[in-house]
Amino acid sequence: MRPAYNKRRARSVLIVDDDAGFLHFAGSVLREDGHQVVIADSVRDGVNAIKTKKCDLILLDATLPGQTYRQALATFKGDLLLRDIPVVLVADGFTLQDKEQALACRAVDLLPRSCGAGDLSLLVYRLLEQSGG
Repeated sequence: MRPAYNKRRARSVLIVDDDAGFLHFAGSVLREDGHQVVIADSVRDGVNAIKTKKCDLILLDATLPGQTYRQALATFKGDLLLRDIPVVLVADGFTLQDKEQALACRAVDLLPRSCGAGDLSLLVYRLLEQSGG
């Protein structure tokens, strides 16, 4: 079951992913929930996008080519303007050790790429509520 959103409180979510299928899926779900969605296919493009359009949450592909999720998280968390934005890592096959390392790098949660619309909606809703959204 997906949460009922107050459209006036809908927020902006940045999705950084190079998988067109996931971008379409997640973008559609979040737009249907009333959120504004910003899309980037690389960390560099995501940083540039978020500096021109404030976002309240980042969904970050943990398997982007060219850098590890630790490096990608360090890019977002090392920037004074971006470090307080919650980041969720997206990938399948996370182990307990992966989760511990991701949380140690200041990710707020992990989301399986194979999640359903309800899981995505509930996670985004919960995190935005926790951050004052």
